[in-house]
Amino acid sequence: MRTLRPWLERHPLAAPYRWLRDLWRLSHTRREVAQLRQLADRAHGEHAALEQRLVAQARLIGELQHQASQTRAELAWAAPLYRHVELPFSHAEPAPDWIANAERVLGIRLADLPPGERERWFYSVYSEMAGGLGHLLEQQYQAYLPYLPVIDRHRVLDVGCGAGEFLHFLKRNGREALGIDLEAQEVERARARGLEAQQAEALAFLQGTEERFAAISLLQVIEHVPAAQVRPLVAACAAALAPGGVLLLETVNLRHPNALNGFYTDPTHQTPLSDNYLSLLVRWNGLENVQLVYTLPEWLPGVSQQDRPRCYANYTVVGYRSR
Repeated sequence: MRTLRPWLERHPLAAPYRWLRDLWRLSHTRREVAQLRQLADRAHGEHAALEQRLVAQARLIGELQHQASQTRAELAWAAPLYRHVELPFSHAEPAPDWIANAERVLGIRLADLPPGERERWFYSVYSEMAGGLGHLLEQQYQAYLPYLPVIDRHRVLDVGCGAGEFLHFLKRNGREALGIDLEAQEVERARARGLEAQQAEALAFLQGTEERFAAISLLQVIEHVPAAQVRPLVAACAAALAPGGVLLLETVNLRHPNALNGFYTDPTHQTPLSDNYLSLLVRWNGLENVQLVYTLPEWLPGVSQQDRPRCYANYTVVGYRSR
């Protein structure tokens, strides 16, 4: 073999053998190249599949991290429920300056009012003691707008209109409206804003008018009515609706844990009314498609967020008169 190999490499007569050898080598190399390509294609496919699995796993990890973050937040809220907190025997803090808050909104100073005028402003000061709730009222009214039908030649009646916050909202949204209120000072404030309002007692007004309304709203009003007058007032409202008109009764939501504090903050509140009773009363007076709308979310630790009616400070009964 040692002498044959040099002979094949150099001797002229060995040229055919060298050609066959090179041909065999070339064929063998091509097979190896084809195998290498197959292996490369297979590796590329496995790499792509691996990338897809990694992306799916990364997405799953992100979702698990988000759920873990939510769980940690819920546990943080719930911590006071099961962790003992050592409180001092007494605690003191300054009371809010409610009068200063109201003066800023009303643009007055009680000290500057003429003698005898101060008492006339009491309810206005009380209604604005929080320093203005326009941002919350705007959200509240926006929630009601889809429930208000547009009926030609029929206005909205806002019972207990106060200074005309809801009337102003309705005007901005192209709805004609009339407001009534017992407080002369509040009616004056509404008229000063260019709104149509008059001083009147609700039941007497409804029983004495022949006008039929596209909607009648009592927003935080029904709880001011003595218990014996609640049923007659709701009946009068239902009777004063135009066909297709809607009645909105908003009041304090007794299901909320802070309901008693919210209700008795106002000493003029008369009767707490549950959503069950008030919705029954609306149906009793012939209104249909009755719904309960809960507004002003105030969730507290210890209340399940799945129990939505307990998470809102207000509720509104909505009912329609048949066409």
